[in-house]
Amino acid sequence: MNLRDFPFDVQELPVNISSDWLASDMSFVFVNDPVVKDSGEYTLTGVNVETLEHHYANLARYDFQHEGYHEISVKFQFARNPIYYLRGLFLIINLVLLISSFTFWIDPSDVGTRASLSSTMFLTLVAFHFVILDSLPKVAYSTRLDKWIVGCYALMFYSNASDILLYRLATKDTEICDQVCAPLDYAFFAIFLLVQLCNGVWFIFPYFKRKKGFEKLSSLKKKE
Repeated sequence: MNLRDFPFDVQELPVNISSDWLASDMSFVFVNDPVVKDSGEYTLTGVNVETLEHHYANLARYDFQHEGYHEISVKFQFARNPIYYLRGLFLIINLVLLISSFTFWIDPSDVGTRASLSSTMFLTLVAFHFVILDSLPKVAYSTRLDKWIVGCYALMFYSNASDILLYRLATKDTEICDQVCAPLDYAFFAIFLLVQLCNGVWFIFPYFKRKKGFEKLSSLKKKE
């Protein structure tokens, strides 16, 4: 399984059925569309059916006919339903990030309150991440969800770093801070929201643009 786009991945399930009848001795007639029950997590998005010919290697020495044997190739395509992850993970983490951005509206000299809020939200994200780890794919590469969470951690670090920067500026020269601290807070807040928006749009982009790859119940193709 390729889970690089998890939880927006699309999986293919190939099924090949071989026969020991010659291609000229039999034909397939498909009357009804295949019925596949929706599992909840996956949704059937496409079915591709083909009739092929194959040759048995162990009969090649004794089979003097050049005609092949019948084989049916069916490919089912399933798309994961990501609503569970969007509702229970994407929405919650974005709310935590928004609460963390409230630090930009607190006076820079009140570093205790700012640092307390930022640190609490950072620890909340870490705890939430550990809780959901068991339900995430255990693969050696990074999935789309893993990369998005790393981006959320980077935003948390950015929030904490801006708190320290403005605090140092406020304690070093109060006159300069009175002039530039408020505009800097507004700028940091705008950058925070912009990066959070870009990170979120990048994450859910495959949900709106993922390609099915097959037509729904595509027509039978016969190889003469």
